[in-house]
Amino acid sequence: MESKDIETIDELFRWRLSANECQALKVNPISELSVEKKNKKATDKLGWNVETDVLYSFLLTYKLGLEIINETRVAEIKKDILREKGIPRLNNNSPMFLYRCSKDPAFTKLSESDEYKEFISLYFSLGNVIPIWPGGNEARGKKGIYDIPEIFFQTYRYWTEALITKYPNSCMDNILNDSFFVYRKREEGGTHIKGYKAAFSSLQELRKLMKDNNQAYFDYLKHRNDVIKARTKRLEELIENK
Repeated sequence: MESKDIETIDELFRWRLSANECQALKVNPISELSVEKKNKKATDKLGWNVETDVLYSFLLTYKLGLEIINETRVAEIKKDILREKGIPRLNNNSPMFLYRCSKDPAFTKLSESDEYKEFISLYFSLGNVIPIWPGGNEARGKKGIYDIPEIFFQTYRYWTEALITKYPNSCMDNILNDSFFVYRKREEGGTHIKGYKAAFSSLQELRKLMKDNNQAYFDYLKHRNDVIKARTKRLEELIENK
């Protein structure tokens, strides 16, 4: 099993895929600790003695990007695999399926975007780890909201506020209270900067925004990157000053 710093979408998938899945795909698996385990010493120093979780996960975010960029092509790839494998159904959320999509030329610009390159460079940093209530990490992936924390934590506001009260050093205020992100919207006469305040009111609202203006997806990635960087700085300062 290969061990290296993860720098690309391909490598992030090969880290996420199981050894058997990599073997089936004829690619080399990559060995790396989970984000939570990689930052455990730091989160222990912060006193987070509950479960920890990744703030901004990868798989469902990438799936959302595939659907925003070219949902028709995703459906075509699914049909191709079903026909090729001779199977009646396929899990659209599976790492193997999403990896297969990532290799399609239709999504090269998605995988190689500057926003994704920065996201991958920040993925394993301390700012991408949060404390979570028991069972919360599993619930995030099963609520049909693409594991988007801004929507999840506002949906479960009571539990989130209780978590922040218990761990005021979690630095989650900007996730819970930042109700909009800045995005670039192409209009007649050039590109204009907008602030979309209702973006996280529901998944439907966020998808509509991104479908109407694909750039909003990449600007949401930039928003994520900015949150991770700001949290990393604040959390490291808290540890240093303990």
